[in-house]
Amino acid sequence: DGFDPQGKCGAALRLPEDAEALPPEFPLRVKTPALPKPSSVRLVNAGVGTTGTTEVHVSFCQHRIPASHWGWSCNVDAHDGGELSTQRWIEEWMLPIRQLAYHSAKVVAAFRKKQIDAHCPQAIIDGALTGGLAAISDSPVPFEPKILSYLPDAKVVLSLRDPDEWYKSRIGNHQADIMCAKKLWNKVAHPLSISECVELDGDEGIGTTRHMDKASVIEGIVRYNLWVQAVTPRKNLFRYCPWDCHEGACGKQAGSAWFGKKLEEFLDLKWDSQNKTWAWDGQPLSNVPWEDTRSGKMGPIRNNHKPVMRGRWLGGDNKKLPVRRNVLGGTVPGRAPRVPNSAKPGSHGQPQLHGFRVGPLNPGGHHQ
Repeated sequence: DGFDPQGKCGAALRLPEDAEALPPEFPLRVKTPALPKPSSVRLVNAGVGTTGTTEVHVSFCQHRIPASHWGWSCNVDAHDGGELSTQRWIEEWMLPIRQLAYHSAKVVAAFRKKQIDAHCPQAIIDGALTGGLAAISDSPVPFEPKILSYLPDAKVVLSLRDPDEWYKSRIGNHQADIMCAKKLWNKVAHPLSISECVELDGDEGIGTTRHMDKASVIEGIVRYNLWVQAVTPRKNLFRYCPWDCHEGACGKQAGSAWFGKKLEEFLDLKWDSQNKTWAWDGQPLSNVPWEDTRSGKMGPIRNNHKPVMRGRWLGGDNKKLPVRRNVLGGTVPGRAPRVPNSAKPGSHGQPQLHGFRVGPLNPGGHHQ
């Protein structure tokens, strides 16, 4: 994968000198029941947020791969079961668990009344992994070790960043992440294995990175990265540092272009000139060009695509959408009513893909 241990992201796979050594039984794995049918997901970006997961997702989308990134999907029908299950995974599990991590009396009381489950409902996991998505990135991937257990043959991209730089950006620009209490790290798969930690020690088993000391947060992220590296077969792992120089070109934009070419090699993607799309294992992907319709850095996004941003779902008109009640009596992001594809002007009943693109890539890596 060309990863440079001495490069700008080398520390992301190296425990700090004062950190506790990994236990002899490392890496621990989680057991999973069988999926009801073969998984559609064949590609996972296991990097934590703010490590370039957005750029990786963009490359997936450019190559016409049906993909989802923290509720932000592309190349998949709006009604696809995988996409809808991924949305539910965020809304019905991650958001309540995040509230639990803040240890508010109301949320803790709801948890102890069993109104919040430590584990994501199995039906949601099954739906997310066996719908139409071929790739998933960002949350909830780092917080659910079951995903890699369900997908032992999946290709895994591990996007990385210098831990100090990651911490500065993450704490400064994002909401707090959830992390297991340090006392549980050697008892679970990794420090972000939230369900395991809640199961072991209830609401005391997790906290937020804003309320932990910096050294512990950094150590926890490095341990997670090392776990992904240890459980993924080497031939299926691509470690990616967007901040390194690649083939003489430096910077995130240059890194993204380099990554796109390497992704084609990693997945053995071939340009299908007859169908005018990319083919994966001989099967053509979507022939509907993917379009970047973002306005500004992160949206809003048109084409019925609603990413999670700042805790709200945003539609193409940049208006807040209706919210629904959650088990805590508060609200979680809702979705606007979806119009059937057959009812949309010009759709003629055909599946309507959504997302954004920066233009279809041809085999030379140039936008058409």
